[in-house]
Amino acid sequence: MKNFIALGLVQATNFIIPVITFPYLVRVIGPEKFGVISYGLTILMYFITFADYGFNLSATRLVALHHENRKELSRLFSSVMTTKFLLLLLSVLLMASLCGFVTRFREESFTYLLGMLYVLGNVLMPVWFFQGMEQMKYITYMNLVAKIALLILLFAVVREPQDYVYVLALYGIANVISGIYSIRVALLRYQLQFRFPTLQSVWEQLQDGWHIFSSSLSVVLTNNVNVLVLGFFVSNIAIGYYSIAEKIILVLWTVMGLFSQAIYPSVCRLAQTSHQQFRRFIWKVCFPFIGAISVVSVLLYVLAEPIVQVITGNIQAETVRILRIVSVVPLIVCLNIPAYQTLLAYNYKKYYAAIFNGSAVLNLIVCPLLVYFMGAVGAAVSMVVVQLVVTLALHATIEFKLKQFSLVS
Repeated sequence: MKNFIALGLVQATNFIIPVITFPYLVRVIGPEKFGVISYGLTILMYFITFADYGFNLSATRLVALHHENRKELSRLFSSVMTTKFLLLLLSVLLMASLCGFVTRFREESFTYLLGMLYVLGNVLMPVWFFQGMEQMKYITYMNLVAKIALLILLFAVVREPQDYVYVLALYGIANVISGIYSIRVALLRYQLQFRFPTLQSVWEQLQDGWHIFSSSLSVVLTNNVNVLVLGFFVSNIAIGYYSIAEKIILVLWTVMGLFSQAIYPSVCRLAQTSHQQFRRFIWKVCFPFIGAISVVSVLLYVLAEPIVQVITGNIQAETVRILRIVSVVPLIVCLNIPAYQTLLAYNYKKYYAAIFNGSAVLNLIVCPLLVYFMGAVGAAVSMVVVQLVVTLALHATIEFKLKQFSLVS
C-alpha cells in the first residue's frame, strides 16, 4: 500500500503537469509544430526503449530476488547502468545518421539531436532498482524533481511558436537533473559500490533482458507506430489532432504502468511460494483498479468534447471523434495486467515476447491500411483492434497453454 500510494503521488504529478503544460504548448506553438514535437517524441521513445533494454522488468526481478545481498546489488547496478550507457552511445550515433541522411529528420535535426537529452535522462534514472527494492518513495522524489524542473523550464523558455525546437531538450534536461539525484540516492542509501563490469557481465545482462526488450520494443512499436504511419499519409496538422487524443490516453496508460510496477515485485515473490496466494493477491488488487479505469473510460467518451476544448481552446471535431474511439483502450489494456504479470512472474518470457511481437506485426499491417482509407480515425481504430487482440491472446495463453497457472480456477 505504501508503494502504491507513493506511485499514486507520482501519477498525481504526471497528471497535473501535463494538464498545465499540454494546453500551453498546443496554444503557444500551434497544432502543426505540436505535430512535429509529437513525431519527435515518438522517435525518442524507440531510443529510450532500446537504451532501457527491458531492464525495468528483467533487472527489477533480479533486484527483488537479491534485495538483501549488497554485493550482488552492487554488481547488478554496475552492469545494468554500464550496459545502458553503451546502448545510449549507439542511440546517439544512429540519431546522428538519421539527421544526416533522412530528409524529414534533417529538416528538424537541431530539434531531434537536442532531444537525445531526453534519452540520457531516462538512462540516468534507475527506476528498475528502486522498484525492485520496493522503495517507490524515491521514485516519487525524483519524479517530482523532474516534473517541477520541466514546468519551470517550459514556461521560461517556450514563449513563441519558434521555441518549439527546445521542447524535447527541456524534457531531457529535467530528467537529467532527476537522474543524477536518484543515482546519488541509490549509491549512498544502499551503500552500493560501482565497479566497471566485465564484457561478460554486460553480455549476461543483454541475454537476460533480450525477451523483455524485444517485447517492450514491440509494445512501443504497437503504441507509437501510428504516428509514424500518419507521417506518410497526412499533414503535421492532422498528426497534431491525433496526437492530442493519443496523449490524453497515454496519461491513463502511465497510471496503469505505475500500478503494474507497484505490484510486480510482490507478484514475483508470491510466484515462488504459492500460486493460490499469487492468484488471490493479483485479483484482490486488480479488481478495484479495473473498476476505476472502467469509470474513467466512460467519462472520456461522454466528456470528450469539453476535454478537447479545455486542452486546445476550441472544439476540434476530428480530435473529439478520435478521443471517443480510443476511450475504450485504457480498459482493454488494464484487463491484460493480471495475464502478463503471470507470464513474467513465472518466467515465461517467450510467450510474453511472442504475443507482443505478433501485435507489432499486426499493427504494421492493419494501421497503414486503415489510415490509407480513414486517415487519422483509422489510426485510432487500429489502436483499439490491436490492444483487444493482445489482451485476448495473453489470457488465452494462460488458460489454454499454461493451465497450471490459471487465473480463474
